[in-house]
Amino acid sequence: MIAAAILALGALVAAPTLVPAAASAEAATRRPLAVIVVGPVGEMTPAHVRDARRIAAQLKSYGADVREIYSPNATWSRVTEASRGAHLFVYLGHGRGYPGPHGAFDPRTMNGLGLNRTGASGHQDVRNYGEYYVRRSLRLAPGAVVILNGVPYAAGSSEPGRAFPTRGTATRRADNYAATFLGAGAAAVFASDRSVASIVRDLFGPSRTMRSVFWRSPSTSTRYDSAFTSTRTPGTSGILAPYSPGRYYESVVGHLRTTTADWRRTWDPPVRVTSIPALLTALADDTVTEIVVANGTYHVDGAASRQASSLWIGEEFAGRTRPILVRAETTGGVTFDGGGRYLGGISFQEGAHHQTWQGFVFAHGSPKESGVIMFGGNAGSPGAHHITLRDITVDKSVTDVRTMGYAVYFSYAVGGPHDLLIEDFTVDNSLGGLEAALHFYHSDAANRNAWNVTVRRMHVTGTQQAIMLWDKTLQDIVIEDSTITGAESYAVRYEMGDTVMLRRVTSTGSGESGFYSSRGPRPPGVTFDNVSLH
Repeated sequence: MIAAAILALGALVAAPTLVPAAASAEAATRRPLAVIVVGPVGEMTPAHVRDARRIAAQLKSYGADVREIYSPNATWSRVTEASRGAHLFVYLGHGRGYPGPHGAFDPRTMNGLGLNRTGASGHQDVRNYGEYYVRRSLRLAPGAVVILNGVPYAAGSSEPGRAFPTRGTATRRADNYAATFLGAGAAAVFASDRSVASIVRDLFGPSRTMRSVFWRSPSTSTRYDSAFTSTRTPGTSGILAPYSPGRYYESVVGHLRTTTADWRRTWDPPVRVTSIPALLTALADDTVTEIVVANGTYHVDGAASRQASSLWIGEEFAGRTRPILVRAETTGGVTFDGGGRYLGGISFQEGAHHQTWQGFVFAHGSPKESGVIMFGGNAGSPGAHHITLRDITVDKSVTDVRTMGYAVYFSYAVGGPHDLLIEDFTVDNSLGGLEAALHFYHSDAANRNAWNVTVRRMHVTGTQQAIMLWDKTLQDIVIEDSTITGAESYAVRYEMGDTVMLRRVTSTGSGESGFYSSRGPRPPGVTFDNVSLH
């Protein structure tokens, strides 16, 4: 009976319970946005819809604002529009994970959502929107919770009828699937092929960690459980809890020390600012979890000058206890302008941590032997960590013809800058002048360079050497799914560093060669995976 219930894609969800007393007053004043999506799964779709409606009823009983999108109307445009700013995202439907039987990893179709191709395509015609699309377009509230219910691969399982996975394969599947939604802003991703009623209930109950919420589910078992540190999302961890070997139907991945009280605080509306001083004031306020910068052009003084209009993100913000999102009102709608002078645009220093900056353009200035974006370089102070930059552009008006300047400079700090993620990063140096888009350089006995850095979907035009890796303390640097066009000398220059991965990186039109190292074309310390460097 248990195995049959687990293997069925449409696991039944328990009837709604009364809202817990601890959450009732809070829910009365602040309503979270919950989005429930059911994708097309053929003849199983009606069962999924019934389960989803039970979840919706439970959420409504807790005071949530619930949006329901069910096949045959669960199209990509409807789902992304409805989910903007969602605090809870629940998906029931088809899954295509990796590793699995569907060939090589394809971020456009794997680890995401199986939705209706059109509003008239019925329950059979599925289009898989993989992590590439979800990360770029599913704009959840920062610190959101995601529940994947009855989704193959999401908790590590195989599709019905296929062989059970090993623990290693199941771990990779759960880690990969969760990375999609963590990259879209979520704090925790639960996956279950059984009832999720207890998870929903505990989110609205007394404060407890996401780890505790997971273990309180009657569907979890400690008999064969395993914990892991995520390799896809630095700084996160996960748990698998199969009820018997190979039956990987329950998992949670994310910031598992985050509490349900932390999650409920994300219901607060974002703070909207219209000046750099107001932005910094809001950033220093630990009760704020999201800042929206109104569209426009803002003059910024050099970060290192620490003026009222400088983006020096240092010790003043290191005491924050909650993650924060700082975003442009619309992507590309906010420009930080150096006024044609020194543009040390933003500098992350002195232990600043758990911040996401999204949608900004840096323009009109010169970094002058430094970086438009800087990590480290302040000896004796702790490195910034757990910083995410997303949808950032360094405009062609940023040039440095007299001194060496860089779009992003990774330098030294105590402990080194670490757990850094840069996604959808554009450097347009078509007018010339920048030495590199990414520059990793400098360390000493007390201050190391960066580690656990991922740069994904970077697009560089021009520069002297687009990527420069030149420090012996570098470790776990991943650059993937990126393109480089027209580097004057080399697209990638490597001299020092350990465990550097270049994955699906393409360069064309380099002046001398696509890759250069004095240590040879395939130096130790660098792994090349499906690269084309010319």
